[in-house]
Amino acid sequence: DGICIAGATGEYPHFETADRKTLIRRAAQQLPSDRILLVGIGASSLQRTIELGITSFEAGTRAALLPMPMFFRYQQEDLQAYCAHVSQALRAPCLLYDLPDFTNGLASDTVLRLLRDEEFIVGIKDSSGDEGNLARFVEARGVHPWTLLVGDDRVLRRGLAAGWDGGISGVAGFCPELLVALHRSVVAAQSDESARLDA
Repeated sequence: DGICIAGATGEYPHFETADRKTLIRRAAQQLPSDRILLVGIGASSLQRTIELGITSFEAGTRAALLPMPMFFRYQQEDLQAYCAHVSQALRAPCLLYDLPDFTNGLASDTVLRLLRDEEFIVGIKDSSGDEGNLARFVEARGVHPWTLLVGDDRVLRRGLAAGWDGGISGVAGFCPELLVALHRSVVAAQSDESARLDA
């Protein structure tokens, strides 16, 4: 369906802001018009995060992936305020990016509060690997138009089967055909084939 750039596997902390802006613009120019562009906007400061978000939306991204701050540990209330501030500053669709191996982790209650209360928080890429979130977020979504994307390849098949919309995969960076085939097999209810591909 599209590409995601500047996420964790893109090693975004190692690039200068100007280089990331160039990458965003170049990817947007190269992408066919019928494909989706998602951009990770995590940065070492609030100002850089917003700056990268502005560049992403000017380039035509569908939504920005908003990872939590890294290095220092924050309380859940601080993370909620951070997400609210960035999304309100951008006034454009933001997907929470829960990546607790590298950044502050989001508690499921914090995710649900942000999804319910913040106009521009439209979904989540959950890379936590917490299988409890699969059913929990689908059940909480109900009639809300939240986008639920699996970010941990180990639980992608189970997430899709539980009703998640899709995934953003690190494995797809070198073998996209595998993840596309897995997604299609789950959607087509081909359980034997999806199990084979997931193995």
